[in-house]
Amino acid sequence: MAQDSPQRYIVKSVLSAARTATSLIGYISIACLWKLGYDPKLIYFSFALLAGVDTLSLCAHVYFCFYSSPIARFPGRKIAALTLWYEFYYDVIKGGEYIWEIEKMHKQYGPIIRINPYELHVSDPQFLKQLYSSSTKNVEKWTWSAAQFGSYDMTSSTVQHGLHKLRRQAYSNLFSKQSIRSLEPLIQSVVDTLYDQMEKRRGTGEPIHLGQIYAALTQDIITEYCFANNKNTLLMPGFGPSYDTILTKAKLCPTLKQFPLLVPAMSYLPTWFLDLVFPLLNSLKSYRQSMLSQVHQFLATRDTLQRKTHTTVFDAILDDPDLPASEKTPSRLAWESQLLLGAGTLTTAHVLQSTSYHLLTNPPILHKLTHELHAAAAEHSCPIPLHILEHLPYLNAVIAEGLRISNAVMHRLQRVHPDTPLHYRDWTIPPGIPVGMSPPLIQYNETLFPNPHTFDPERWMPFEETKTLQAYIFVFGKGSRICAGRELAYTELYMALAKVFGGMVGGELRVWETERERDVDVVKDYFVGSVGEGGRGVRVVVGGGLEKKV
Repeated sequence: MAQDSPQRYIVKSVLSAARTATSLIGYISIACLWKLGYDPKLIYFSFALLAGVDTLSLCAHVYFCFYSSPIARFPGRKIAALTLWYEFYYDVIKGGEYIWEIEKMHKQYGPIIRINPYELHVSDPQFLKQLYSSSTKNVEKWTWSAAQFGSYDMTSSTVQHGLHKLRRQAYSNLFSKQSIRSLEPLIQSVVDTLYDQMEKRRGTGEPIHLGQIYAALTQDIITEYCFANNKNTLLMPGFGPSYDTILTKAKLCPTLKQFPLLVPAMSYLPTWFLDLVFPLLNSLKSYRQSMLSQVHQFLATRDTLQRKTHTTVFDAILDDPDLPASEKTPSRLAWESQLLLGAGTLTTAHVLQSTSYHLLTNPPILHKLTHELHAAAAEHSCPIPLHILEHLPYLNAVIAEGLRISNAVMHRLQRVHPDTPLHYRDWTIPPGIPVGMSPPLIQYNETLFPNPHTFDPERWMPFEETKTLQAYIFVFGKGSRICAGRELAYTELYMALAKVFGGMVGGELRVWETERERDVDVVKDYFVGSVGEGGRGVRVVVGGGLEKKV
């Protein structure tokens, strides 16, 4: 069973919206005729005809969901199998909470369940390798879910396997370990700026929002990487709007998945109207326009001498001979930049913020890490070279535990195997069926990770002997669509944590007015993880000046 292409899915969405609108207009018209005193027989006949058509359509849908669907026999809640509105309630109305309803369904129905009319979900870690196999020749994303990113022009939202491979290979070499090491001095300079900003606030009592300052770090690095244009966000007041701005856009993901026509529609709606009825969508429109401006600026200046210091991601895309001209338009590049800047900023910053909190609130763990870093600094040059950091066992254990516990990526990562069936225990999953697994349900699995809510780097020690366990770090995805920026993220984690906690500042950081349940633990799924309403993130002070409150 082949899934719809993005183009066909959009057409079907338009037709579905038109049918719903027509039906609604019909009922409103009948009510108006009744109010105006038209012949009751005509009104009754019109109502019966319209209601009959809707009832037949509903019955056909019910029959498909419960009897003729290829996944009709899989366990799960009947209401979830019947309608996408069930997910809509938890993800849009309640705000990113369907992940926890899925968890409840697994506890009730088992490790494989049906979570909507078309999709299955598996919670067994042993199924990861089969679902996300890198050796499979043809693995697609699910068209419906990929719509949450706003466009199918991003590499990460590309549905077709071949097109995804073509887009990704244009710049994948720039994210290799070798390429990243060649830019180590550039990354180190940004990390040094972060450290200097913390140093300047020593003893002032000025709180530092770790999410904001780490997001400024990661944004300055990724903008340099993509455009050779470091925004120097770390030098802006409050470290710029990076963290809150991108997280706000991420909160649109559940809505865009349910209503994929919103993004095309926003281009034709005036700003004042969007600001009045849907401010969040208007902010996305503004962000989209800023990305277009940045791309146009890059295209106009990419041949200047200032841009010859290193090859950028968009140089690689534009110079790739295998990509057709349609893949190099400003519009597609703007969508790609929105993906790279968003993912490259928010997820790593979130991991850094969460890891820093757990280090600062667990003195024995912090002491062991700083002891290892100080020993490495004494033996090698300072700052400690990246190739040395990569082999420090306890630093690796801290990073692994930070990736696990932070839940930087919350949403289930669906895959469609269009050509071959999948097998799980006694179940056969037909070709073309979307199947997803969720990082939090794997990384908090109590069999793999006892006491999963406890920050415990010792579970990864000795680090070289935990390769099997490391395979269950799921935050970067798996298989042929694993995060292209994985090595860059690891580099930022190594260098930032080593600089902050290996230096004088790290020993003077104090958590300030931060509560784990409110400000640290992720409870919302906006594809990326988010704290609940009222959460303020992790705030610290350097040295004295304010009363410590954890």
